[in-house]
Amino acid sequence: MAEACLFYGPTSRDQAAAAGLPLDRLWVAPNAVDQDSIQAASTRWEDPQDRLRAIRTGEFPSGPLMLFMSRLEPEKRPELAIDALPAIRNRVPGAELVFIGDGSQRPMLEARVRTLGLDRHVRFLGAIHDENRIAPWALSAGLLIHPGALGLSIFHAFGYGLPVVTTNAMHLQMPETEALEPGRNGLTFRQGDLSDLVDVCSRILLDQNLRSTLSATARSTVLAEGGRNIPGMVAGIERAIRFVSRSMQGGHP
Repeated sequence: MAEACLFYGPTSRDQAAAAGLPLDRLWVAPNAVDQDSIQAASTRWEDPQDRLRAIRTGEFPSGPLMLFMSRLEPEKRPELAIDALPAIRNRVPGAELVFIGDGSQRPMLEARVRTLGLDRHVRFLGAIHDENRIAPWALSAGLLIHPGALGLSIFHAFGYGLPVVTTNAMHLQMPETEALEPGRNGLTFRQGDLSDLVDVCSRILLDQNLRSTLSATARSTVLAEGGRNIPGMVAGIERAIRFVSRSMQGGHP
């Protein structure tokens, strides 16, 4: 009965159209996060570069770092990141894993880390909402590992230039994951295949050229004009409002 319907992305819009809704009433306002705060925090930590290097010799890991940045809930499958770490460390010496986020799975995950003897290589930082505290970790990481259902975290990671690794089972994913372009701003692993997750993460951590390419495209995905950012989302909402306004006034879309 609505004059217009808004969707987080073209995939969900096209699904609605395939279900019979009139395409001219379906509009896209790509979901996004505030990139201004992410870029400001990045600039603060990267300028000068010596500051970031100094941090990495102290509190922050000096070896290759994988970051999980989301709620610690079952659908996110954070335990797979822990299960993959021993094999990744065999291929990528010194690799470590950091969790930013909290949730119902944290006690289980901490117990899993102890059982696997990974206490010195996995850190749980809890929920952090200050970009100035997130930035040094994100800028020190080589990738975002998110084995399960991925949502807005993808845009958070892209803002820091982090390639994203997640499952290829798109039916399990949130709408935001359609922004992932495997081979361009991240990579996927075969659902249920832990060895493939190990392969994909190791490949990114070991291949500087690949990592740089994925990182550059990740940033452009959320920073380029018309990209997955707040201005793009606002523009989509505005187009839908103007359409409805013209319709109510008897005009033509």
